[in-house]
Formats: sequence, structure tokens, C-alpha cells
Amino acid sequence: MVIVVTEIKDIQQFVCVSKQIFKDGFQYNYYKDEESLENFFSSNNPFWQHAEYQLFIAEQDNQPVGRIAVIVDSSYNRYYKQKTAFFGFFEVNNNFVVTKLLFREATKYLQNKKIKKLLGPIDGNMFNNVGLLQNNFSL
Repeated sequence: MVIVVTEIKDIQQFVCVSKQIFKDGFQYNYYKDEESLENFFSSNNPFWQHAEYQLFIAEQDNQPVGRIAVIVDSSYNRYYKQKTAFFGFFEVNNNFVVTKLLFREATKYLQNKKIKKLLGPIDGNMFNNVGLLQNNFSL
């Protein structure tokens, strides 16, 4: 059910997932607009000189039902002498099974990179959004 997203066209697909999931509701996180996400994941962003990411999308019946990004910031890990990654841009429409599958795939990816800790939700780094929306309230 979870697919790994790596190609530029898939980044666009990743960016549009939350709009597709919440198209009929008011839970859509408008502050994560498509243009700002595309700019963040752009190869022109200097953050990617010391960080890398992997994007995951969960689909059911060829429809997106969730997404998550994991980010490994080598500068952070070097400074704090840790093997830590961050998760963010996490969107699921109230489905625990999808949530488990996304985190399972993210965890497998990070285990292969010898990452020991996963922190979040942080949308990329501390200069972006931190927190989550639950029951229509930001936490």
C-alpha cells in the first residue's frame, strides 16, 4: 500500500496529497500550500546540501490516503552526536492502519540508514511548521 516517491513528478504528487485527502472537508492544512512545499523540496534549497529526504505516499484503490516525509540532517546529527531523523508533512485521514503502514515503511528506510531516533512532527526543519492538527485544533 505504501509507495516510495523519488522522481520529480512524484514530488508534485506528494505535494498534492493533502488536498486530495481533505478535498471534501475543512481539515485541509492550507499553510502547507503547494508552492511552499515545492520550494522546500527544490534542489535549490541550501538545506539539502547537508540533509536528505525520502517521501512516502500510501494509496488505496489508486487514491492517496496518506503521506509522510522523513528527513536526515547530517549537520544536526554531527553537532548533537546522534543518529536522528525527523518526520513531517504527515497527512492521514483518520485511518490508523494507514498511519501504521506509513510509519513502518519510514522506519524500515531509516533502519537501513542506521538511524536510531525519529522526532516529529517537524515539517522539514525548525524554520518550517512544527506540530499537528488533531480534531480540527492545532497542537
